Amino acid sequence: MATPNKITPQAKQTFLERLSATGATTKAAEATKISRNSWYRLRKRNKNFDNDCIEAKAMGIEVLIDKVMGCAMGDGPDMSKTRLTAAFFLIKGNRPEYRDTYQMNVGGSLTVKIQKFTDGNKTSKESGI
Repeated sequence: MATPNKITPQAKQTFLERLSATGATTKAAEATKISRNSWYRLRKRNKNFDNDCIEAKAMGIEVLIDKVMGCAMGDGPDMSKTRLTAAFFLIKGNRPEYRDTYQMNVGGSLTVKIQKFTDGNKTSKESGI
């Protein structure tokens, strides 16, 4: 396996193309015959390449989302239940907005207005948090 010093521009291009097609670092590394660790070391040393990898991986996740959407709409690949479940976990792990629970930190104050309707009469209550 090659070391980061031996990684050619062509190998970088191949790595980024496979990463954007699959979202999988292992698959991208295998396509170049260069170890994953070498690629991770290069990412640590080269911020521009790291940013390219982040973008390529995001594109790979979009490809996966498109496949799942196609499957759901009946015009994409027919995926087994096991493969769909694996795809859901990969998507949720990489895209927080697709998670069942989503944590967001908000600063400041919040006022909640609760309205209650009984027998045609409306009552309101405000509470500050």
